[in-house]
Amino acid sequence: MKKLFFIFLIVTSSSLHAEWKFIGSDSKGDKFFFDSERVKEIDGLRYSFELINYQKENNGVLSGLAYIKTDCKRKRAKILNLKFYSEPNGHGDILYEAGEGVWRYAQLDDPGATRRKKICELGVNKILPSLNK
Repeated sequence: MKKLFFIFLIVTSSSLHAEWKFIGSDSKGDKFFFDSERVKEIDGLRYSFELINYQKENNGVLSGLAYIKTDCKRKRAKILNLKFYSEPNGHGDILYEAGEGVWRYAQLDDPGATRRKKICELGVNKILPSLNK
């Protein structure tokens, strides 16, 4: 129950106070970012936010904000929550929302693989500073 509350609290928080780091673009020109300040580790899994700004509007959607669980040991990730917004950078109205997905193994040239690598390479000091005081 404590983990579910933590996940709910993180997912409902705003993208306004994020430290977005550019991951890369895909072949369509969509741009991917992750929030380097809100990466957490729980039971060996890392939890992070990813922002996607779409090059072209699709059904009113210009951006998406995903809360993702990453398993660094098995090199896979799972979307826990995904919201699609009417404006870039996770702003505007929420047009669609999706819940938990399945574990995915990203291809080498996929922005998801780059995101996973960056999330997994963050040092413990960055994620859990209180453990190293």
